[in-house]
Amino acid sequence: MIYLRVSLDTSGEGLAVERQPEDCKRIAEARDWSICEIYTEKPVSACAEDKKRPAYDRMVEERRAGRFNALITGASAD
Repeated sequence: MIYLRVSLDTSGEGLAVERQPEDCKRIAEARDWSICEIYTEKPVSACAEDKKRPAYDRMVEERRAGRFNALITGASAD
């Protein structure tokens, strides 16, 4: 699994998330891991007042259900 989000998105465009997937995929390939899903919070910033993160919540539920055993995360500031 890969989880992507913006830690600070001052413009609201979510551009930092666009740069993360390739780096995360390289990490998975280097470890010979398969990627079963990519969860993306876009353009939700960690600094947003409304901190609802549906992709994160879904990811947590899938982990609890045992659907994956490794997670690569990407977080960027724009």
